[in-house]
Formats: sequence, structure tokens, C-alpha cells
Amino acid sequence: MNLQKIWHTASYIGMRMARRDKLDIISDLLSLCKDKEMKKTRIAYALNLNFQKASEYLDWSVSHDLVHEEKNGYKTTPAGDALQANLEGLSQDPAEK
Repeated sequence: MNLQKIWHTASYIGMRMARRDKLDIISDLLSLCKDKEMKKTRIAYALNLNFQKASEYLDWSVSHDLVHEEKNGYKTTPAGDALQANLEGLSQDPAEK
């Protein structure tokens, strides 16, 4: 199966093959950890990242006081909640506002 056929098939079934930027990943990470504590492995699976990359994003988020580690996983801080809300607002279509 050639790449064009794979691309067409993926587009047909609605999959996006575009790369996410770092802000999208951080926004997704913060929204995952917003309402409940999430373990690192669950975060890696949900973000579709390998464990090393998920650890890098989590370490960065912890060092910038956006998430903190609790007994059963990671949870957002008030600063993380505020950033996630701002990032979500930026990603909305201006016509929706």
C-alpha cells in the first residue's frame, strides 16, 4: 500500500495526520489532569505519546507549577487551570465566540 493510498484512506475515515504543536499537547495534558488525578502511563496513552515524551511534558509542567504530583497521580494547579482555559479560548474559531 503506497503512501498516497494510506493518506486518502486516513482522510476518508476522518483521521488527521497533521502533527500537533507543543501548545496543543500541553493543553490536552492540562485538560486530562483537570478533574481527576492521572497516572503518567494513562497520560502517555491518552496523549498518544511515548512514555519518555510524556515524562518530558509532565516534568516541564511540574517545573512551571502547572501540575503537581499527588499520591495517586498528577493534577492541575490553579495556574494550570487558568492556562488551559486560555489555550482553549485561543483554539476556538472566532465565529464561535
